[in-house]
Amino acid sequence: MKRKDEIKELRSKTEKELLALLRKSYEDLSKHHFQEKIKELKNINKIKAEKIKIARILTILREKMMEKIDEKKA
Repeated sequence: MKRKDEIKELRSKTEKELLALLRKSYEDLSKHHFQEKIKELKNINKIKAEKIKIARILTILREKMMEKIDEKKA
């Protein structure tokens, strides 16, 4: 259920909010990679989770872009 709720929440956001969230996710991913390299990151699953979050955001952004394109064609 958690994943479905997260997806619903992401779909309810505007493109600007999604882009801001995407930027923050990339920054977090970079921090996690750095922490892993200096052996400071205890749970390396955070890297995988952040990558999945980024993929979800990108997918929803693409869906929104395709909807706009379809609206313009109609």
